[in-house]
Amino acid sequence: MDSSEMITAQILYQDEILRYGRKPNNFGVLEDANVEMQGDSPICGDHMRIYLRVHSDYIDDIRFSSSACCALCMASSSMMTDAIKGLSISNARNLRIRFLALIAGEGEADAAPIHDLGNLRVFKRIRDVPSRIECVSLAWNTLDKMLIKASSSKSEDLVELTI
Repeated sequence: MDSSEMITAQILYQDEILRYGRKPNNFGVLEDANVEMQGDSPICGDHMRIYLRVHSDYIDDIRFSSSACCALCMASSSMMTDAIKGLSISNARNLRIRFLALIAGEGEADAAPIHDLGNLRVFKRIRDVPSRIECVSLAWNTLDKMLIKASSSKSEDLVELTI
């Protein structure tokens, strides 16, 4: 294994990513969801469905189901659900922007205090493996489309979308 392969392995197989990838939090169907959406990656073939229960512009609960093939997608989805549960729609969208800036290597996220992104910072070095950014961002991009729809819909109405 050459040095670039070793660096890639160190980035992709960090303990925290593997732990969340093997035993994701908030995995499964949320029966009383009022917003749900299918997210698909044409690049890697991952498929996922995110379920939200939104009330008064706050995310009361979130779950996801996925046939993702890699620990990165599962870990990112799991950690995302942990991070946004209980947030307002606006704060969840802001967190998504900062997270995507982090994995893209944009300066704003690098300057963010560690506590602002919490354990999501484990994905910071994914920028060094560009082919895996799609795996890490699929849940976040699906979530954003859901939050846009949720903020313009009544929370009592079930909204099912496919992207």
